[in-house]
Amino acid sequence: MKGTGEGLSRPLHRFDVSLAPGEPARLLRVGDAPAEVLRWCLEAFSPAPGWVAALAAEGSGWALNGWDWK
Repeated sequence: MKGTGEGLSRPLHRFDVSLAPGEPARLLRVGDAPAEVLRWCLEAFSPAPGWVAALAAEGSGWALNGWDWK
C-alpha cells in the first residue's frame, strides 16, 4: 500500500498478500480495486542471514539484483 501513496491509511483488512515459502510473493487482493493486483509485482528476498524482506514495485519485467559489500 506504500506504493499507492496511501500507506496504512488503507486498513490492513482491505488487502491480502502471499509470502508462502516456495511460492513467489504476490498481491492477492485489494478490497475495492481489483485491477491493483495486476499493477504491482512483489519480490521476497533475504537481505542477510536470519532476515527476510519484500519489495513492491509498479509494473512488470523488472529484476531484483543485490550485492554483498564485504
